[in-house]
Amino acid sequence: MPESWMRRLTAQAIAFVTGVAAGELHPLGAGQSRAAFACFAVLFLLSMWGYVRSRRGRLPVVAATLILCAATFFLGWARYSRSVTLDDPGHVSNFVSDSWDRRASVEGVVISDPEVSADRVTFTLSPIRIQPEGPGTDFRDVSGGLVEVAIRRTARELYEEYSRSVVYGWRIRVNAPLLNPPGEVNPHGFSYREFLADQGIFGVQTVTVSWGSPPPVEILDQGEGFFLKEWALAIKEKILSVYIRTIPYPQSTFLAGVTLGVRAPLDGVMCVFQGHDRWVLDECRVAGLTHVLAVSGQHVTLISGLFLVVFSIFRLPLRVQAPLIILVLFIFLIITGMPPSGMRATIMCSVTIFLMALAPGAFQSSLIFSASSAAMIILMVNPRFLVQPSFTLSFAAILSIGIISWPINRALARLRGWPFLYAAASVIFLLALGSYPLYDRIPNPGALAALLAFLAGGFVWCCRKASDTALAATCSYERLPLLVRLCVSAQAAVLIGMIFPLSSYYFGRLSLASPVANLVALPLAGLIVPLGLVAGLVGMIPGPGLFIALIINAANDCLIKVFFYVAHLSTLWFPYPFIENLTLGRLAVYYAAVALMVWHEALYIYGRDIFYKYIVNPPSPVIRRNAILLGILALAVAAGLTAGGLRRPPAIPPKILRITFFSTSFGSAAAIQDPAGRTYLVDGGLDSMDKRSNVGEKILAPFLLKQGITTVGGIVLSALGPEHSEGLATIADGFKVLRFYDPAPIPDWAAFSSTAATDSAQGFRIFLEHLNDPALLASKHKPHVRRLYDAYAQLSVTMARHGVPRIQAAPGVRVADIEDGSLPFPFRISFLGPERSGGNIKDQSAAIVVSYGEFDAVFTGDLTEHGLESLAARMIGASRADPDALLIPDHGGSPAARAPAVGRTIRPGMVVCQGGNFKLLYGMSREAKTLVDEAKTEYDATLTYYRDLFSADRVYDTSRDWAVVIESDGKKFGVKTLKGRTL
Repeated sequence: MPESWMRRLTAQAIAFVTGVAAGELHPLGAGQSRAAFACFAVLFLLSMWGYVRSRRGRLPVVAATLILCAATFFLGWARYSRSVTLDDPGHVSNFVSDSWDRRASVEGVVISDPEVSADRVTFTLSPIRIQPEGPGTDFRDVSGGLVEVAIRRTARELYEEYSRSVVYGWRIRVNAPLLNPPGEVNPHGFSYREFLADQGIFGVQTVTVSWGSPPPVEILDQGEGFFLKEWALAIKEKILSVYIRTIPYPQSTFLAGVTLGVRAPLDGVMCVFQGHDRWVLDECRVAGLTHVLAVSGQHVTLISGLFLVVFSIFRLPLRVQAPLIILVLFIFLIITGMPPSGMRATIMCSVTIFLMALAPGAFQSSLIFSASSAAMIILMVNPRFLVQPSFTLSFAAILSIGIISWPINRALARLRGWPFLYAAASVIFLLALGSYPLYDRIPNPGALAALLAFLAGGFVWCCRKASDTALAATCSYERLPLLVRLCVSAQAAVLIGMIFPLSSYYFGRLSLASPVANLVALPLAGLIVPLGLVAGLVGMIPGPGLFIALIINAANDCLIKVFFYVAHLSTLWFPYPFIENLTLGRLAVYYAAVALMVWHEALYIYGRDIFYKYIVNPPSPVIRRNAILLGILALAVAAGLTAGGLRRPPAIPPKILRITFFSTSFGSAAAIQDPAGRTYLVDGGLDSMDKRSNVGEKILAPFLLKQGITTVGGIVLSALGPEHSEGLATIADGFKVLRFYDPAPIPDWAAFSSTAATDSAQGFRIFLEHLNDPALLASKHKPHVRRLYDAYAQLSVTMARHGVPRIQAAPGVRVADIEDGSLPFPFRISFLGPERSGGNIKDQSAAIVVSYGEFDAVFTGDLTEHGLESLAARMIGASRADPDALLIPDHGGSPAARAPAVGRTIRPGMVVCQGGNFKLLYGMSREAKTLVDEAKTEYDATLTYYRDLFSADRVYDTSRDWAVVIESDGKKFGVKTLKGRTL
């Protein structure tokens, strides 16, 4: 393909992707989308006319190309806007409901590989027709949208049957409620509805039992007819069988994931090394190795290289090899379930191989062309893939390696002698600084910036003073092996182009272990993938095949264990810090700076030519004047865009109090954002039963980071139960916390924290002695008491390690007090309890009141009926008996939450019941299920009690209303929930 045509097609693909991005920022309405499609058609015809004219020399080719770019831009904009316009009456979104009592029958084709986890199997269904009112009613044809089907493990036979890859392509009928996926449950949190919508999924069906009339799932057609698909899936099943028989678990599931694209391969797998209770998937996330688990460019490249070697052995010409390898890649894509990263890698690799066959010299120049072409094809199918992290990270990684690694390699090649040694020593020092325990000794980001500036200054000084030519000849970057240089430049490029900016933008976390772990893990994956494929293919040979596969996978077993060990050591040696989420504007400024770094030489030459042509030697003074004015205007626009991009809007309007009650699985968690802009946290919720979901990491940290909050004014622990404390240690470990307010009656808290860190048994004894609760002492061997201590001890040890001052909660102690005239009304957070130490642990709760002008909100902790009576007396004494908002005590899960004091003595304007999102997990013990059922019964009784006591519109429930947000200007207040309720 001629170079000029490649550049033109690349420009069209980039214009289309830009149009899709414009649609994401500003989607068009239905009428505007039709107008955009019309603009595309007109501009496309005009560009074709322009190309005809250009062949006759009557119009520049660049003009026709620019017109076609405008056409494809409108096409991308209209295509994205059309994908988010759901006005078609036959779209799936028009059949969903929020009721579990309304069953629907959905007929469709399974179009994804099943994702198997410990408690469910999930796959995507492309619906053909739907009975929205359930079996026995009329079917309606479906014109758009997909459905996600989840089969719980409780439906045993169905769970086993649909866990196999052969279900891909089956036509089935699912009889279950067709639900609207849940949206954003907490502010700045994860929206499952948006996540599924980006994949074109707008409805969810969950099957919990395997029996019923009609059956929950019926097979209508097993998809015979497409021989390539059947053949590919049959090979996949056989290779999986070989893996199961030749390599132990969990190495077999890891191998299935990296070679066959089995979804969620390490879900539910614990650390393979004794004495550690971490999840392998979490260790891979900390080490920055999760990309290895997804089918990506590395896997496709390895497969291409493997078959390239095989075909070369038979001396096939490249033009014959190319279509065969492309066919193999698309079969591999079918086997892996066609994930976005696999589609991108397959299309890019196919285009590159095709160009290599036609024009061998076009290999390097085809990178941007193949990447942009792959992006255009994928986004043409589903434009909403653009905002998916897997899509963006995948393309960012390959473009970083292709574009940024070359300038980095060229810059590093200049390092010789002492500058090279100084740079190497600085890198080693920074890696050590990012590991435990040095990382915890960095006082603040300013100190880190000063250290980096000092190292940069030392490097400049070293470059100017270096004069040892003998050392430069023997010690330089260029003398390193080629493979090492390629790995270093590629890793640096990925860090600059993908990991640093996009980890911040999407996840708010940064893997400090990634540079080191990937240097070891990527070569390991380069051995594991081809060995695994060879073992799987050889193992299908009757007779000695399985024995040979066993020998090959014995080596793979060792390599996979080394991979696990790299991830495990990364977790032990390196932290996984939270970082402020980049805004879209800051991300644009960052990539503009990276572009300047990559193309600075070309831009300098171009700018110099412009300067001499129009400023130094202009054709006329008028042209010089206009050029100077245009230059000043361009600089002003660039400065304005940079300043606007770097600016982050305030988290809340000025002089407004905002209290957010989060929706957690169970327990209490709230944030107080005061009118002066500071943020305080009250409690941190309860971890999930399987310890895989932490409220601090999943809810509180995103809430803070996406608002640019990295400093917490104070953490208030209102009660000692784990449902209040388990999420707070994560915040204390990842954010700067100014103060810790603690209700525990432990006089020498520093000594206790030190003891708890070194001697858990002794710390447990000290903890129980100071609490002096007879009920706890009598049941100290019960798991729930130990969990209570573990949560508090972990929080205390973390606070002490970071040097956070601890303040004993007591009546009259103030968390915040602003009366200096900077606000229109005084603002105060103060304690109304605990009244006493010792006795019932729940009555040792630290009740607090938040006051701003005429507005009051009261947090009651876990107070019992006796504690609430005492609190009511203190509130009457403080003239706070009629608060505007009250958090129901004990998260509504016990009879104490229905104490008569509320309503008789304490008369709130509204109440919030927090923490009733009860979930039963597969594998939960019968005793635990009984406790959950009892708590749910109590919670429902509490809601009924308060709805009878007050009007229903004054009772808010975070399990049904999702997060509850209260805002006040000091005179009046308003309430809104993420479910849409307002007051």
